[in-house]
Amino acid sequence: MPSRVAPATAVTEDSALLRCRLLVVAGLVYLVTSLGVGLWYLALLSPSLANDLWWAGFTPTGDEALLIDLVNAQLALVATSTLNIYAADATMHKRYNMSTATTTVSPTYARRVILTELTSIEYAVPQLRTLGASWSMRVNTQHCWVDFNQTFEIAHTEGRQQRCKDQFATNGAVYLEAILRNVIWTDFQAIWGGDGAPFTVAIHVDGARVDDDPR
Repeated sequence: MPSRVAPATAVTEDSALLRCRLLVVAGLVYLVTSLGVGLWYLALLSPSLANDLWWAGFTPTGDEALLIDLVNAQLALVATSTLNIYAADATMHKRYNMSTATTTVSPTYARRVILTELTSIEYAVPQLRTLGASWSMRVNTQHCWVDFNQTFEIAHTEGRQQRCKDQFATNGAVYLEAILRNVIWTDFQAIWGGDGAPFTVAIHVDGARVDDDPR
């Protein structure tokens, strides 16, 4: 009699099921491992992620205060320069382990910058042109004249007007025209001009008798 061979269907189904289970287990292991590695990497970076500079251990009361002090000390000496924070002289005789941040600022630095560095026409004109019309009449300056021709005097006292003539005649900041020439005139008129408006009442009415216009 011819021999009979049992069908292999059951064995094939078992192999496929085993392979499917192995793939599922391998996928789970890969997923858990990936999540674990990601969490471990975040933990490794956490000291650097604690601040915007990615500087591990950087604190406002320590490192930031020291850097500010070093820069301020350099600014008190020169206007522009490079700063090597690793140099031997980049030190401050001060404690930076306090609970609150304190920095040292020269009380005369702002005045020195204003009176020695920010005085050129090349600097002043672009800054005036960024001034909005609403702020153009709020500049904290004691003006002496409306126009560069010194036709209209606007100092608040006669003594001040005399000091303007003696000391400040060559200072462009005391002329209101320096501001009026660098603002958008339609915007200025909409805020400060027109009937009964401050500029019209204080200056423009008297100036209307003269042909020269501050514009």
